Amino acid sequence: MKGDIVFALLSAIGESASTATDVIFAMLDASHGASAGKLDRQFHTIQHARMTADAQREEQFKIRQRYHDILYHLKQDGLIVERSDGDKKRNRVLALTKKGFYKLGLLRTKASARLPAAAYPHKKNDRFTICAFDIPERDRKKRNWLRAVLQRLGFAAIQKSVFIGKVRVPKELIDDMKALRILDYVEIFEISKTGSLRHIA
Repeated sequence: MKGDIVFALLSAIGESASTATDVIFAMLDASHGASAGKLDRQFHTIQHARMTADAQREEQFKIRQRYHDILYHLKQDGLIVERSDGDKKRNRVLALTKKGFYKLGLLRTKASARLPAAAYPHKKNDRFTICAFDIPERDRKKRNWLRAVLQRLGFAAIQKSVFIGKVRVPKELIDDMKALRILDYVEIFEISKTGSLRHIA
C-alpha cells in the first residue's frame, strides 16, 4: 500500500507545484480515490462512521500525519524538494527532483503492467455470447488473466482461446482490455435467436 501512496503523491506533485498541505488534502479528496485507494476509503469510512467528534479528529490527524511522514521520507530520499513560489517567500511549494521524476517513471511503468483483479459484475444473458482471442505469446500473462476472468464470469472453454456462455460481457472488462492493449486481439459475438452473429467488440 505504501508504494501506491508514494506513486500517488509523486504524481500529484509532478503535475503541479503544490504546498504540502494542498497535496495532503488533495490526496484525501474523493476525486483522488483511485490513486490512494485503501487509505482514501479508510478516511471516508471514518468520516461517516458513528464515532465521537474527538475520535474522528484523532483518526483524521493520524491519517494526515501518515502523509506528512511519507512526504518527509520523500524529501530525505531526494525525490522531492520544497522551494519558494516566486516572490512569495512564505508560500513554499513541493516539486519533484530529477531523481523524483525518474522514480515516478519507474512506478508508472510498474503500474501499467499490473493486471486488474479477475472479478467483474456477473450478469446472465438469455443468448449465447462467444469470446475468441488470439493474444500474442509476449502477452501470455494478459492472456491467462483473460481466461481466468471469463471462467469466473461463467463462460465455458470449447477451445483454449474460445469461450461460450449465456453471460453478458461487462463494459468494465472491455474497458480494461482496451487499457491493456489486447482488445484488438479479442472478438466478442452474441448469437441471436435466428442464429446470426452480432459483433459486440
